[in-house]
Amino acid sequence: MKKRIRSAWPIYVAAGLFAVGGLIRPMYTLGAFLLAIVLCAAGYILSEKFLFKGREIDVETKARTGDREIDRQVQEGRAQLKQLREVQTGIPGIDDALKRMYDSGMKIFETVALKPGKAQQVRRFMNYYLPTSAKLMEHYRTLAAVGGQGEHVTKALRDVESNMSMIADAFEKQLDNLYRAEAMDISSDIDVMETMIAGDGLTDAGIKKILKEDANNV
Repeated sequence: MKKRIRSAWPIYVAAGLFAVGGLIRPMYTLGAFLLAIVLCAAGYILSEKFLFKGREIDVETKARTGDREIDRQVQEGRAQLKQLREVQTGIPGIDDALKRMYDSGMKIFETVALKPGKAQQVRRFMNYYLPTSAKLMEHYRTLAAVGGQGEHVTKALRDVESNMSMIADAFEKQLDNLYRAEAMDISSDIDVMETMIAGDGLTDAGIKKILKEDANNV
């Protein structure tokens, strides 16, 4: 969910204009007071719309699928993905792979939250691939802090670095597999429609054929 955080600056602008209105025309009369109010309201509306629009933040909503176990796994999975996203190694290949894993992983859990029946399709992803990936990155950070000293440490670091792209590919393929059935249904519907359109003579070639036959019958 997107939530808009309003800026406080329009309030300050409105207060300033209210004070300016009071200086222009001392508020001894109703007309002077109404003028200050109009300036105040106009300043607030215009500054909020054009100058200080605030910002939008992502607000995570809890999964409520009706299955407490699935809800728990969705929440834990999102938390693990956030931990992965917060890792910044400074190595473009790894940081890019982590972003891909976060993006596809969040979409996977969003899909499961909306369609709990698909949870079985990502059971291994939730129970093994994601937590293992999080554990790998935790080990990587620990070993990287050592400074890459020693043969075993260096090899372990290189193993993680060389396999991150493969793991990111797996995350994206898992997301794609969630929609395999829908994609097949769409393809099947299109094939049937193409056949029916052709059979009814509604393609360009079919229409030209009908027009030609009509011309010959005149």
